[in-house]
Amino acid sequence: YQNARQLKPANEAQIEAMLVVMRNQRDYNRLLVKGDEAMKKNEWQEAIRWYNQAKQVQDGQEINDRVNLTYCKKHVIDGKEAMESKNWPVARWNFKQALKYKETPEARALLKQAIAEE
Repeated sequence: YQNARQLKPANEAQIEAMLVVMRNQRDYNRLLVKGDEAMKKNEWQEAIRWYNQAKQVQDGQEINDRVNLTYCKKHVIDGKEAMESKNWPVARWNFKQALKYKETPEARALLKQAIAEE
């Protein structure tokens, strides 16, 4: 905020606009960090909640990529659980869903494995 004041824009409205932009960026970054922390703990529902809040502040490719990766990881986890119980149709479906959200080598390999096991 100090930086905004030092730039000495022509009027108070410009200062206020710059402060709003800076606050939004701070809030966006804080929400991304919260989502990333939840993802590290495999708390995908919590991560999606934080990412959706960030999306309300600032929409764009960065947040869309994070959301897609989160859903991909969620389906991979669910697919692995289905494989453990030998529920191949559910495993296949989850890995296909994962690949719809994000093409990852892990999801692709697990899908092939689930098909081969069936």
